[in-house]
Amino acid sequence: MNGNFKRNLLISSLVSLLVLTISSVASFISIKSLLSSNFWVNHTQDVIYNLNEGSAIITEAQTSMRGYLLTGDEQFVDRFNESEAKSNTYFEKLEELTIDNPSQQKLLNDLASKRSGFFKYLNNQIVKKRLNKETLASDLNEGRVMMGDIRAVFKTIENTEQKLLVE
Repeated sequence: MNGNFKRNLLISSLVSLLVLTISSVASFISIKSLLSSNFWVNHTQDVIYNLNEGSAIITEAQTSMRGYLLTGDEQFVDRFNESEAKSNTYFEKLEELTIDNPSQQKLLNDLASKRSGFFKYLNNQIVKKRLNKETLASDLNEGRVMMGDIRAVFKTIENTEQKLLVE
C-alpha cells in the first residue's frame, strides 16, 4: 500500500507539473502575441499621428498665406515660412515608420511632390501680393484643388495603415 501511495503521488505530481508546463507555454505564447499586437497598434498610431500633424501644418501654411493675402501683415508670412520645414519633419518620420512597406513609400513619394508643389504655389501667391498683383479666384481655386489632392493621399495612407492593422 505504501508503494501504491508513492506511485500515485508521483503520477499526480507529474501530471500537475505537465499541466503547469503546458499552461506556462500557452501563457508565454499569448503574451508574446499580445506584445506583437501592441507593437503594431502603436506603430499605426505613430503613422497616423505624424500624418495628422503634417496635415495640420500644411493647412496652417495655407491659412497663413490667406491671412497675408487679406491683410498684408508680414506676421502671417513668418508663420508660413516655418511651415514647410516643420511639416517635413513629420513626413520624414513617416518615411522611417513605413520603410518596410513599398506601397506606403510610393504614396509618400507622391505626397512629397504634391506638398512641394503646394508650398511653391503658396509662396508664389505671397510673392504676387508683395508685387501688388491681384489675387484671382482661379488662383485660390487652384490651391483648393491642390489641397484636395493632398488630402486624398492623406486619406489613402491612413486607410492603408488601418487595413494593415486589421491584418
